[in-house]
Amino acid sequence: MTIDVDSSAPATRYVAEADSDAAQARLDALRLAAAERAGGGSLPLLTFDLPLPQAARAIGFTVIDA
Repeated sequence: MTIDVDSSAPATRYVAEADSDAAQARLDALRLAAAERAGGGSLPLLTFDLPLPQAARAIGFTVIDA
């Protein structure tokens, strides 16, 4: 399975701007892009960190914080 990540997509842009650690931002962007591809905001997102849920909420995901 191949997932193309659009670097201009809202998830990719928002996470890259929200997180100063570029490597973590890229991983978060990939996670959100995959979640968007799998079902978008109709899927709840479970996360344990801070930048990812902020970005997910900004693009319409319901976030379940632990």
